[in-house]
Amino acid sequence: MELKETFVSRQEIFHGRIVDLRVDTVRLPNGHLTTREVIDHPGGVAVVAIDENDNVLTVKQYRYAFQTVLEEIPAGKLERGEDPAAAARRELYEETGIQAEPEEFELLDSDRERNIFYDHYCLLRCIPLKSIVLQPGETDSVMWASFGKVDWMIRMGKICKVIGHQFYRQEKALRLRNMPKFCR
Repeated sequence: MELKETFVSRQEIFHGRIVDLRVDTVRLPNGHLTTREVIDHPGGVAVVAIDENDNVLTVKQYRYAFQTVLEEIPAGKLERGEDPAAAARRELYEETGIQAEPEEFELLDSDRERNIFYDHYCLLRCIPLKSIVLQPGETDSVMWASFGKVDWMIRMGKICKVIGHQFYRQEKALRLRNMPKFCR
């Protein structure tokens, strides 16, 4: 017997600015009908910006869902239908004031799990701290942190595990490419 569920019908429950919720009726391999609750999210992007000393740019932002300020790399959600590379450029600017051209980004990695995805980009030029302009209401502060310090912050719970997972994937992708060569 093939372990596959066949779509029968869909009921849209909620259409929000960020997520949609639907209930799909599916037919199980044994012929019985059941429902599946599915959340659709447009996906997101994250940007690794690195200085000439191979430090990673982190931003502090208040995250309502966690009810606290979190340290993270510049990141955010895609607008519906938005190109991920354009979203990376937009998020970097919104959170740090750094303007970059599309050709200055390299796709490092993509998380494609279920119906949510995240693209991870590296900014292919060094950013001096003095060029950062904090955007009111977006970012509380920025910091350059070594890969070791970011690892310590993840282990100490100063960076949440989800963001930490993204960071480790990006760090691995950077090391596999022997990057960041562009800062030297």
